[in-house]
Amino acid sequence: MEALWVIIKIFILQIIVAAIVVVILKNVLNRMLIESAINQLEILKVQEISDGLSEVTVMTHKKIKELDYNKIALSLYRRLHKRIDVVNQISPEIKGGMIIKIKSITIDYSLKKKLKESGLFGSSK
Repeated sequence: MEALWVIIKIFILQIIVAAIVVVILKNVLNRMLIESAINQLEILKVQEISDGLSEVTVMTHKKIKELDYNKIALSLYRRLHKRIDVVNQISPEIKGGMIIKIKSITIDYSLKKKLKESGLFGSSK
């Protein structure tokens, strides 16, 4: 009977460790996707986005961190030499990462899209 309790305790500990690892990996992946989306702003052609632009929409699964907000605003300012409003739209369905919408351009580094592309989450179409 005591051996059974030891096995149950080990099993529960393994579940807890696995859950912690999943949370850590999701946070790391989320950070990488957000950084990749912000880096894409640096390579956009200015003439594609500058005319009449006053606002950019940033979709995230939860409220954007101030550091990321500032990085986006600074990147846009450096590229366009004017202040652009960054509007954070909360969309839990993207699961993580970030989608940046600038006029007709969409920079999609959402976890949902990456999972679809990998074939791990639904269809890639």
